[in-house]
Amino acid sequence: MVLTQHPAVEVLSRDRSTADKSGMTQGAPEALQVADRFDLVQNLTETLEKVLSSYDAQLKAIVHSSASGFSCNTDSCCES
Repeated sequence: MVLTQHPAVEVLSRDRSTADKSGMTQGAPEALQVADRFDLVQNLTETLEKVLSSYDAQLKAIVHSSASGFSCNTDSCCES
């Protein structure tokens, strides 16, 4: 393994792959594994989608009853 040949490695950046995690853990067990920026944003996006989808009806009601002047300009803007 390449990582075992570089014992000074302290931090490793990886994606969400379990294969990457396993290889890094075996090759550099003391190194800190961090998520790369893309995967952090991907995790955040997935979490926000799950949370906001559970409030779908409430969010649509807010959009339609907003007193601030914001409203849907088309019939399809708030469809699922």
